[in-house]
This record gives sequence, C-alpha cells and structure tokens, in this order.
Amino acid sequence: MKYLSELKQMDTFLEPLKSALKEITPHDLDELETLYAMAYGLYDIGDYRKSAEIFTNLILQNPFETRLWKGLASTRQMQKEYKAALHAWAAAFLLDEKDLKLIPHAKECFFSIREKEETLKTLQLSLASLEGISTFIQRIQSHG
Repeated sequence: MKYLSELKQMDTFLEPLKSALKEITPHDLDELETLYAMAYGLYDIGDYRKSAEIFTNLILQNPFETRLWKGLASTRQMQKEYKAALHAWAAAFLLDEKDLKLIPHAKECFFSIREKEETLKTLQLSLASLEGISTFIQRIQSHG
C-alpha cells in the first residue's frame, strides 16, 4: 500500500515529537476526553463536518492517539471524502499495525474511488488476517 509506505517514512521524522507530547497535564487529558466525546457524539448524529473539525483539532494536539485518527477517518469516509479517509486510516494503521479491523475500512475507500489494484491488495490482507485467526483458533482447540 503506497499510502502506508509514505507514512512509515514520516514516522522516523515524527519520533522526537512523541516524547514532547507525552508531557500532557491531567487537565489537558480531561479536555481531550470531553472533546473526543463531543466529536463522537456529533458523528453519531450525522454531523460529520463538525465531528471532523474536532477530530482534526484533537489530532493537531495529540497526533499519536490512534482513536483520533479512526474518528477522523470514519467522518471523512461518511462524507465520501475517500482519499482523506485513506490517509487517516493509514495513519491509524501506522500507529497500531496490529489493529486488523482498520483494513476493511481502507478496502471500502479504495473500492469507492475505483482503485481496483489497491482494493484487491487490502482484500488479500483481510483474507490473510482471517486465515491467521482461523489457524490460531485451530491451535487453541487442539490444545484443550
């Protein structure tokens, strides 16, 4: 996925910022949670524009919070801004590569913008992750 490889290159550049951002005070964390709840609530009632604005502002304050990128990606996807959604899904995946639930969302975006090759790649990733889960379930069942 070309978007993911571009974001991985940026990760090296952004690494020094991570430690600086960890110095958030508890007051800032309370405000973050309140704003997150507002953005989530606006998303739930279909006000995607306002929700995206809040998620964007939160990301500017804390760019290494995966759930903020997921929120922005979801709002952009609902607004049919698929390329913007893909960038946000890729950022979320970069922050948490183990979260395989992100892949189907990216697949839907690629499909919506008629990126057939990328759609097939993400579909293959989804299937590979399911095969891995199936193998793991079989291992668990055979041990007990």
